[in-house]
Amino acid sequence: MADHGTNPDGLDHDAAAVSPPPSRPGVDPEARARAKRVVIGLLGFLLVAVVVLVVVLVSRPAGRKTPPPLPDLTRLASPDFPIDQGKALVLVLAMDCDHCILAAQQTATFDAKAYGLNVYCLLYGQPEDVDVFFAKVGAQFPYRMATAQEYADFAGDDPPAVYLLRNGKTQAMWISCRYELPALRTELARER
Repeated sequence: MADHGTNPDGLDHDAAAVSPPPSRPGVDPEARARAKRVVIGLLGFLLVAVVVLVVVLVSRPAGRKTPPPLPDLTRLASPDFPIDQGKALVLVLAMDCDHCILAAQQTATFDAKAYGLNVYCLLYGQPEDVDVFFAKVGAQFPYRMATAQEYADFAGDDPPAVYLLRNGKTQAMWISCRYELPALRTELARER
C-alpha cells in the first residue's frame, strides 16, 4: 500500500473519503427510515383531517339552529285570566326578584290600551306578598298565582319572562333582562 503521506493536520483524508459516515451506536438505519415514514404519514393524516374539518364547518349554516317551539300558555287561561282572548302581554314574575319588579315597573309606564293589549301577571311567591309587590311596582295588573311547576315551565332559570300572545298563541317572548319597551313596541308594530 502506497504511502500518500499525511496532511499537516495529521489526518488521512483519502481514508475518510472511502469510509462510510459514522453511525450512532444502537440506531438501526431501517428503523430510522420507518420512523420517518410514520411521522410523514401522521402529518399527512393530520393535514387531511384539518381540511375535512374546515369543509364541514364552512358547509354548515352559520349559527342556524331551529329555535325551540314557543311555549303554550293557554293551559293557564281561565275566565279570570283570559290570556287566550285578543292581544295579551303576560309577565311571569317572581315577587322577590328585582329584575321582575323592574320589568313590571317598565310595563306600568307603557300605554298598553293604545295597542289593544291587555297585561297580565303570573306571579310566583307567597300570596300574602302580592300587595307589597304591586306597591313596589306602582301599578296593579290582573294576576294569577303560579305553581312552582308553572313558574319553572314559563320563567325557567332566569326570570323575568314576558310573552306577547294573540288569541292564546305566543307571538314573541323575552327571557331574563332582554325585555324592554322598545322591543315590545317593535313587535307590536309588526302586527299592525
